[in-house]
Amino acid sequence: MTPVRRLKVSVCHAEPVVRAGLAALLSGCSDMEVATGAPPVPKWADVIVTDFSDAVLRLRASAAERIMIVTQREREWDVRTALAAGVHAYISQRVAAVEVPVAVRALAAGQRLSKSAP
Repeated sequence: MTPVRRLKVSVCHAEPVVRAGLAALLSGCSDMEVATGAPPVPKWADVIVTDFSDAVLRLRASAAERIMIVTQREREWDVRTALAAGVHAYISQRVAAVEVPVAVRALAAGQRLSKSAP
């Protein structure tokens, strides 16, 4: 039987508590290998989970990884700016916890999305 390839997820959120929470949440998924660190973003991951920043938006032009922003910023302008810069997913920090791994898997499958809390 061929082993299933685990998704490599790098959690590089600037806020330490959010970074720790996202890492703990995603580490509980058997199909994900999770590493953490403060920005800048490492290049080994399939999916990078980070926060909204100009540095991330500039980085996107050269990154091969799928980038998901998890943020408190929910203004339409911020979402449009990030998606126009090539970010693949824009998720509100207020979404249900079960939606975060679903979003990571969707990105790994090639989808783009933005999701806010109800």
